[in-house]
Amino acid sequence: MIYSKVGSTWHQVNVLSAKVGSTWMNMSEGGVRVSGAWHPFFSNVNYADRLYAWGSNYSGELGDGTTTNKTSPVKIGTSTWKMISCYDQSLGILSDNTLWGWGINIWGQVGNGSTLSVYYPTQVGTSTWKTIATSRHSLGIRSDDTLWAWGLNSSGQLGIGSTYNKLSPVQIGTSTWKAIEGNYSHSLGIRSDNTLWAWGANEYGQLGDGTTVGKLSPVQIGTSTWKAISGGQYYSLAILSDNTLWAWGLNSSGQLGIGSTYNKLSPTQVGTSTWKAISGSVHSLGIRSDNTLWAWGANQYGQLGIGDTATRTSPTKVGMATWKVIAAGYFHSLAIRGQ
Repeated sequence: MIYSKVGSTWHQVNVLSAKVGSTWMNMSEGGVRVSGAWHPFFSNVNYADRLYAWGSNYSGELGDGTTTNKTSPVKIGTSTWKMISCYDQSLGILSDNTLWGWGINIWGQVGNGSTLSVYYPTQVGTSTWKTIATSRHSLGIRSDDTLWAWGLNSSGQLGIGSTYNKLSPVQIGTSTWKAIEGNYSHSLGIRSDNTLWAWGANEYGQLGDGTTVGKLSPVQIGTSTWKAISGGQYYSLAILSDNTLWAWGLNSSGQLGIGSTYNKLSPTQVGTSTWKAISGSVHSLGIRSDNTLWAWGANQYGQLGIGDTATRTSPTKVGMATWKVIAAGYFHSLAIRGQ
């Protein structure tokens, strides 16, 4: 998940945007989220808020009613959309705030009550929603700010107190929430009071509670207040209310940015700079308060963008430009420059 700061307010934004034949909505202005880092298909919303998709379609994840791969963007229906998020499944919030899902569904991650793949957008319940996040499980915040989860739950990543998969949205407690992040096997959330909570797998300390014991329900991480969260594969990143950056969990490639490759079981400050946006996968990206771009972690394919393939264990500046939005893919990175 990625957040960008506009003035004093933090906004969830999407992680892909492109100009393909026509003009596409700028990520930092549209509130559209796409998280396709773990599989080779992408979705986007153009200036008219119509949905387009392209790439792999083996289980209907493009939503065009077929299983045929697409090598260029195809329009998906005629509806208008506010937000999209994708992994192997795809989720979207329509302009009327209803939730729709499609694609692979073997763990119930589409949320329609079955485990059969869905080849076109299908409404998930009748409630209205504010935000969504996808991985092998799905998370969503409804319009009343309550948190719901569904799909794979082998590590307790749904936060419902068990490891049973759920085929439709199940409420997580009764608290209200403002941000969520669904990672490979753990989840993060910021409650309405800006406290940080985590649940699910914890073998590398990715929950940040000082242990390596998994949690089946949300546990509070420290007592600080937070602005933004992002999760990678077995690690976590977050920005405190004072705009400092903190990281914890797996650090085998220096993805925590703390100058070593030692794992951390609790939030550890990354330098002393202040930050505006973060994104994690198996490497990490961040935009500092001066809008400069920094990268660290795995770099075998040049995904850090620093001109070589050497791993970095501390944030390293990427060029001299200023930037607005970032996205850390599995072995690649995307970003939108500033004006």
